[in-house]
Amino acid sequence: MQTITNSTESAALGTRLWKAFLLLLVPILAALQIWSLTTWYRYAVPEGRATLGVTLGDPARGGRLSIVAMDAASPLAGVGANLGDVLVFDRSGDAERRLGTNETIGLSIESRTGARHVFVRPAADATALQASFFDRISAILFWPATAITLVIGALVGWRNAGNAGMRVLSLALLSQCVDFFASRLPGGIIQDWSSKLLFPCAYFVAFVALPYVVLRLPESNPLLRSAIVRVMFCIYSAAWLLLAASLSMERFGAIGSNFLTSTTRASGSLEICCAFVVILASALAWRRSIGSERQRVAWIGICLGGLYLMLAVPDLIHVLGLVVPAWTRSLGIWVWFVSSCGLGYATLRHRLFDVGFAINRAAVYTVTTALLLVAFGLCEWAAEHLLQFEGREKSMLVDAGLALGVFLAFHRVRDFVEHWVERILFRQWREREDALRLFVRRAAYATAETPLIEGFVGALERFADSAACAIYLRSSDGSFELERGSLQGAPPRLDQNESGVLAMRESDIPLQAEEALLPEGVSLALPTSHRRVLNGFTLLGSKKNGDTYRPDEIAVLDFAAKQIGLDLHALRVEALRADVESLRAHAETLQARNEALELAIRSGSTGSIRSDTA
Repeated sequence: MQTITNSTESAALGTRLWKAFLLLLVPILAALQIWSLTTWYRYAVPEGRATLGVTLGDPARGGRLSIVAMDAASPLAGVGANLGDVLVFDRSGDAERRLGTNETIGLSIESRTGARHVFVRPAADATALQASFFDRISAILFWPATAITLVIGALVGWRNAGNAGMRVLSLALLSQCVDFFASRLPGGIIQDWSSKLLFPCAYFVAFVALPYVVLRLPESNPLLRSAIVRVMFCIYSAAWLLLAASLSMERFGAIGSNFLTSTTRASGSLEICCAFVVILASALAWRRSIGSERQRVAWIGICLGGLYLMLAVPDLIHVLGLVVPAWTRSLGIWVWFVSSCGLGYATLRHRLFDVGFAINRAAVYTVTTALLLVAFGLCEWAAEHLLQFEGREKSMLVDAGLALGVFLAFHRVRDFVEHWVERILFRQWREREDALRLFVRRAAYATAETPLIEGFVGALERFADSAACAIYLRSSDGSFELERGSLQGAPPRLDQNESGVLAMRESDIPLQAEEALLPEGVSLALPTSHRRVLNGFTLLGSKKNGDTYRPDEIAVLDFAAKQIGLDLHALRVEALRADVESLRAHAETLQARNEALELAIRSGSTGSIRSDTA
């Protein structure tokens, strides 16, 4: 007992210390994030971006960078620098960040004639004027993506302070923010130290902590239980630790470029390895999971896998000896933004949408939006070229009419697109739904209760991937008795005051296991009510493949359960009516016999009285 108490106290102390650490770290990172906003114009406005007009080689010891290429208009040429000269920045972080036209850079130039210290004002970068609108928007998107990641990391760590895996995930998300804004801070001592120390540490945490989180999934049977996996992960972590230490020492000038940090660096191979580890571990964890945990693993795996895959793509292209396209960086920022949002949803939400359902909705609304935009553009082009307008007011009226037409057509177009998307891309979903709806339509013609219940059980099992089910109907004493079902452990009778039954009596909507205290092994409850009276309900177990029930599946199951419930109620009413008619006929027969008997008794009594009188 004393051991348990000590363990609980240690866990509580660890939680308090972790929260105190978050309260210290998050405001600092938020302040640095806000400060980095002061350099936004260097990314959004082409005229704000500046350059020294040189290409530098790998750093040597002491932070010495040799000039391997130099533009004719380079500001360094104006102070006497030449090819082959060596530059030593006053702040080594200036070599790692994007420069602005409104600042002065201090550096030393070492040439054959000696060393001298100069101050140089960077010149406007002509290549920035060629940046596409997509690249500029992507550069601006960096700040909201970083802010979202920071908020999500803080919330994950605070709300799951007692979970070691979630602490690591929180730390990894916060370190990602450092990875991206360390090079966007204004020049100065803070940016210099962020580049030398903070960035290497965050680099290590980001590429080690997140794979560790995936390897801890699922919590009931994590991959890290395997000794081989633990040994391989330790080797992987040691490689990243060596890389981070080498990077930090190089930026401090203690060592020169080496095989880990050079342009042909080993970090690219490690980043590719990280993406492979995350994707493979997520797939294995998904196979080991069931129910809602499987959906959570799927979301985390897709978000992390997509993020690290985009980070590894440039390295993979470089390894293949190809030129890395400029768009990969912009696309990586978009993927990072979407992945951060998805990861926050997966870790903070109690209930999750099925990944397939999310893809289905994304496909439907993407195609719908594209069709409406194309239609709007074609109509506007036709109106502009085929119709002549005398004033701006008429043109605005036509645009407003087109916009109204698009708005009114939205639902029809969406329904059309949804039908064909599900028919082409999600054919199995459509076939199962059509089969269940067909059974419900035919059930209206059933004349007996037992065959209808048995048929409904079979239809549910076919629709829900062989999930076990149980159907309960209200008995005369108000309790609910098991009529048919294949759900193991389903109680033969449930009292009307059971907590799960009370929840269904209160709310005539489908209930999942986490929303009500349902019997063990039940994932979904489908109540059937008539005039706010619970007449019965259907309990569904987990699917055989471990997936949870999608929102569209729950909607169809709810529809089917209510319709079948009404059919069963109608059959019971008809049976009661038949019983009433039978009892009425029997009562009339008894009444006729009773009248005949009374008449006979009366006749017999009259004859007896007359005999006595005579």
